[in-house]
Amino acid sequence: MKIRRSIRRRLALSAICLVLAVVAIIAGVAYREVRASAIASATHRLTGVSRQLTDLFAASALQNLAQANAHSADSALTRRLRASRGVDTAATAAATKALARVAVAAASVAAVELWTADGTRVLTTRDSVAPMPPADARALMSLVSGPHTAAIGWISTVGGVLSYPLIAAVRSNPTGLVLSSETVAPLGYVVQRRRVGNTAATTKLLTELIGSGAKLYIGNARGDIWTDLVAVTPSPKIDAAGIKGLRGVLQYERIPGEQVLAAINEIPNTPWAIAIEFPRSLALQSSHEMLWRLAFITLALLIVAAIGAWLLSGTLTRPIATLVSAAEAMSAGEVVPALPVDRRDELGTFAFAFNVMAERIAAARSTLEKKVDALRDAEARYRMLFDTNPQPMWVYDTENYAFLAVNAAAIERDERGRRQRHGRRAIRHRTSPHQER
Repeated sequence: MKIRRSIRRRLALSAICLVLAVVAIIAGVAYREVRASAIASATHRLTGVSRQLTDLFAASALQNLAQANAHSADSALTRRLRASRGVDTAATAAATKALARVAVAAASVAAVELWTADGTRVLTTRDSVAPMPPADARALMSLVSGPHTAAIGWISTVGGVLSYPLIAAVRSNPTGLVLSSETVAPLGYVVQRRRVGNTAATTKLLTELIGSGAKLYIGNARGDIWTDLVAVTPSPKIDAAGIKGLRGVLQYERIPGEQVLAAINEIPNTPWAIAIEFPRSLALQSSHEMLWRLAFITLALLIVAAIGAWLLSGTLTRPIATLVSAAEAMSAGEVVPALPVDRRDELGTFAFAFNVMAERIAAARSTLEKKVDALRDAEARYRMLFDTNPQPMWVYDTENYAFLAVNAAAIERDERGRRQRHGRRAIRHRTSPHQER
């Protein structure tokens, strides 16, 4: 019978498939663990960086508020606001100088304005900056009611430029603080119109903090305007109501097909929120690189496993092939020499049992051949006895009485009888009456 599927090939293929399955399972579990570890690491990093930047911006805002309070306590501003209904050239000049000193204190200040208590702008360091709309002015002034003497306003776009206001109330007392017995409204407000920008030093600092792959966004906590400190950007994929008290790291699509991890926090002392986004693909880059390394390792293991399985299967199947050849030769009637028994495993036991079987078959065959020879001798003797017997003998079928064999004596007797019958017929023929006449 022709062998269609070799045991050696199937054994090698089974070993390769087993190695592949084991490596695939191990690689899958390892990839999942590394993937989860990478996400957890990115989450921890985002949380830490978000907390640091939130504290940094909160401290900066607190410092700006303290400076704004200090600037609003300038007596020149108080005199100008008290003389707002009259004309006091000296007071106006002194207040203008005070505003100019505020304008040069920070590079991000676009203009510094002096407002009356009802929000009317009476002085400004830059006339090109348009006055704030009345509704926005009233909303801004509401931030410094009660004990709050200074506040940072919402981010907005003015003439296509991102800016935010910093307002400080001008009180009647020189320290700018609200006394518990004071019930009168502020005399006015000092409003700094600041640009939202990013300097080279700030960019370097943020890059060192959040990394080159992360992005920083700042926007109003109410969710209307967000910026990357360069231009207006789409807001994070979260409701504005959900920013308050938000904890943990979120996942959403900044653009279709680009998943990001984001940490969003409110910035204390401001109406803003900060969002730090990190591409999910970048967070998983190490796991993807590990997956490729595992793929190459798996390929190398498969090659080694294939070679090893082929060699190992040869050591196991070579004795089997020898046994198969011996069995085929035995089935063809050939004399099979004894197989070598040089193993102590199942194959060695099989070869020993095969040798025993072959010896017994050879012995049985020899015995059978002797019996056949004896039977042939007996048949020859019987044939000789049957053929040379002087007595007529014959063998016939009991069913149809057909002769199967007759000996020479029977043939001779039959011939003699036939001659005698022929002679009697001849005599009768010669002595018949018709012949006599």
